[in-house]
Amino acid sequence: MNLSEKLQALTQALRQFSATPAPAAPLAFSDYKLEDGTMVRVDGELAVGTLVYVVTEEGLLPAPDGAHSIPEVGVVTTEGGKIVEIGEVAPAPVAPEAVEAQEVEIEVAPEEAAPADPHEELLS
Repeated sequence: MNLSEKLQALTQALRQFSATPAPAAPLAFSDYKLEDGTMVRVDGELAVGTLVYVVTEEGLLPAPDGAHSIPEVGVVTTEGGKIVEIGEVAPAPVAPEAVEAQEVEIEVAPEEAAPADPHEELLS
């Protein structure tokens, strides 16, 4: 076997171990509207570590650091364009019940007449 035949045999043997490229996964993203009306796109599931972008007329920009409120989802905190925390939706505040004012009569029991000068008691 000459050198060329050995190289060809080696190449065939190595091809057996080469990985075939995996089929491309379909792109999965979700768009959400923040409470302030800003549109954001989550690159995958809404989970910690997922990339988040702000949708603008110019294209997609990484979400700024901070807490962003998404109705029906909760508060999503981002850092470096990635989700770092997902908080639950705060319950709606309960309106206090209206209470009607009522007139109340207060009777004061008669007391002994108090001295006009509080020091008078001490002097007597």
